[in-house]
Amino acid sequence: MNFCTYFDSKYISFGFSLLESLNKNYNDEGIYVLCLDHVTLTLTNKFYPKVNTITLSEIESVYKNLLTIKPQRPKTEYIWTLTPHLIEYLISYENLDFITYLDSDQYFFGSPEPIINEVRHHSISILPHRFKKSIKHLEVYGLYNVSWVSMKNDSNSIEALRWWRERCIENCSVDIEKGIVGDQRYLNEFKSRFESVHDIRNKSCGVAPWNYDVSTPIILYHFQSLRMINSFFFTYNHSEYNCNLSNRKLNNIYRSFINTVLNKYSLLNEYNAQKRNNKLVFAIDMKSICTNDFIFVYKSFFLIFNFHKIIQLISFFKKVIRIR
Repeated sequence: MNFCTYFDSKYISFGFSLLESLNKNYNDEGIYVLCLDHVTLTLTNKFYPKVNTITLSEIESVYKNLLTIKPQRPKTEYIWTLTPHLIEYLISYENLDFITYLDSDQYFFGSPEPIINEVRHHSISILPHRFKKSIKHLEVYGLYNVSWVSMKNDSNSIEALRWWRERCIENCSVDIEKGIVGDQRYLNEFKSRFESVHDIRNKSCGVAPWNYDVSTPIILYHFQSLRMINSFFFTYNHSEYNCNLSNRKLNNIYRSFINTVLNKYSLLNEYNAQKRNNKLVFAIDMKSICTNDFIFVYKSFFLIFNFHKIIQLISFFKKVIRIR
């Protein structure tokens, strides 16, 4: 099985954590990274020499319509547009028999072999969100999550990729009224348009805040909405998913991942210091800290602040004081 992903230097600690988890739980061959800037290319080649790196210019030289839309498209939307292009590039130009795209904010806590064995016999495999009953309304963002997409090198998947590419070129924004959510909601149409489209059934794949169940073993966890502010602060916004990080198992998962991310961050900064390059600096975004739940990390100290619960407590005590 081959895997591919993409990230830039602002997300490199997360991307390297994903690579580390693949090395640990599967192997370090057959991994392809689309490096979205020169820093990412240099550091990936340095620390992961077995990883196959691809530059953005390589993709853009093949798919020239990307350069046409690039100036008008916000950076995030442009990056989303790259997803089907990267997959098709690896199938059509690298002649890979099978490829799985992964979002780079994920981490393998176990071997992906059970999932690979499930998807290998299908032309296309996509991952259902599996929203909890209490948040089914979030299906407006898509029945499927784009974080795992497997494609076999056959005429069916190539047709699907061409259609998906064209749709993303047309529009890769977030417009719920028009039924568009980046590169993701287009997956809703795969089953009606193409053959051999498989819903991944293994619930250990794509475990995330919106579907977390304490009884489910975790192979691949999606740390969606987790953001590194600096080496002490991470923000996350799980309130809308009814997901509580005070759960011991979930708490340990986040501790483990954040420690890996910080380890990569420290390693990269040490390398940059030796080369007299700039540190990977993250500005302290007080707005993010004050409007999201956040995690404070210092050595072995790990403190979770649920901003929304704090606001609720303040409101409660205000009411109590008024009553008295």
